[in-house]
Amino acid sequence: MKFLVSIKNRTGVRGPDDPVAAARATKKWLNSLLEDGTVDCAYNVVASDPIGGIAIINVDSHEALMEQLFAFPHFPYVDLQVLPLSDINHYFDKSIEIMQKLAGK
Repeated sequence: MKFLVSIKNRTGVRGPDDPVAAARATKKWLNSLLEDGTVDCAYNVVASDPIGGIAIINVDSHEALMEQLFAFPHFPYVDLQVLPLSDINHYFDKSIEIMQKLAGK
């Protein structure tokens, strides 16, 4: 299962006591997930306010997604939006099938 996760710093919440250490821990955490394939890609969103980013995460279940998000070192300081993704070719194949049925073909 693939999920698009968008992350923005939570406004009005005090950040980590040591932001440099937190940033290093997050970089290490993210790079390990990129290396093992749990994360397909991750990007910073340039000039977003508040600062944010996006990633595509691969997991076997919703519970596994929750575990990964809870392991995110900045989890207490961010707002997350999670969107499920599906294969684009599967989408087109099903859409074409439905349109053909509706057209009587």
